[in-house]
Amino acid sequence: MKVLITSDTHGRYDRLRAISLKHADKDYHLDAGDLVLTQAEMESLHLKAVKGNGDLYLDLPLQQIVIIDHKKFLLVHGHIQEVKYGLDKLIKLAEYIQVDYVIYGHTHERKLLEYNGITYINPGAISNIIPSYAIYENGKITFHQGV
Repeated sequence: MKVLITSDTHGRYDRLRAISLKHADKDYHLDAGDLVLTQAEMESLHLKAVKGNGDLYLDLPLQQIVIIDHKKFLLVHGHIQEVKYGLDKLIKLAEYIQVDYVIYGHTHERKLLEYNGITYINPGAISNIIPSYAIYENGKITFHQGV
């Protein structure tokens, strides 16, 4: 099972589309918000996404649970959990919901953390000078840069 994990596109549809096409063999594409795309652009990518603080006009949930490989993934942007100031609120939410993985964004900094049996993944940002994203495949997380 291959999952493309992205976040913080900030309108760079060209980059997000190129990365999606590069990983055309993916089974899922999960995005942690701040797409800042049109609804049509977002729908053309066939991804599951949540609303970031910049997604004012997209009809998306603030959080979403996705089951992949019998694992429970929590997808949030992170602004509501104030991840720029630490992961305490995000950790409490993840433990309360009892998930296996948490995918979040907002900070534009990639991060991989395992804490109390839960794996936290921030793929970085598509909008960074050098785009950053992650791949989940067969239980392993790898980070990638560029388009």
